[in-house]
Amino acid sequence: MRSKKQWLNDILDIGGVFTFGNLYSLDCASLKDSRRIAERLKKYWLEHKLVKPLDDTRTWVLDNAWNQEFFTITLEGCKFLERGDEYKNITCKAVSTDRIRHESYKIDVLLSLVRLYRDYKFYITYPISLGGRRPDALIFMKHRTIDKQYNFILEIERKKTISRTFKETVYPYLSINKKDKSIPRKYKVLVVFSDKDSYPDFYRPQMT
Repeated sequence: MRSKKQWLNDILDIGGVFTFGNLYSLDCASLKDSRRIAERLKKYWLEHKLVKPLDDTRTWVLDNAWNQEFFTITLEGCKFLERGDEYKNITCKAVSTDRIRHESYKIDVLLSLVRLYRDYKFYITYPISLGGRRPDALIFMKHRTIDKQYNFILEIERKKTISRTFKETVYPYLSINKKDKSIPRKYKVLVVFSDKDSYPDFYRPQMT
């Protein structure tokens, strides 16, 4: 079972923004048990001011706050992890419900990578433009002990048909300007596709 510090380290590795709905645990037999762990984390982190709501000016109530309310790591949280130099003052504007689903999906994917590949050190950025496109993330994975590294351009796709994903996402990367200095060397494009009708946005493994 991951510690309070390990959970927070994982979140900081992907940029420091999350919802508590993203903190599900595969170690738990039920969704109820998994949520109970996340609720304990929430109580501890908020009491010690290690995290705060990303939008602390919101005056309305969210329909599904557990999955829709985003939090960010505070300066105190970064110091708690002995990573104070990595603190960023992150703010946000109001976003659409569809965008909330997309962002949550992206956090799920990135946290899964960090958890599955503990032998790698991650550096993740969110470029506004990359070869004329705006990917969901740029991922650098460097092995901690041997000379091995992977660079991924991440694209998250939630569509009804995979053919549309090929047309709008996969094919354009085949003609991307590889001489653009913003594009990493020896990269791969990682496209994560989900049929939005078959797989609900906030679906969790224990719900099978």
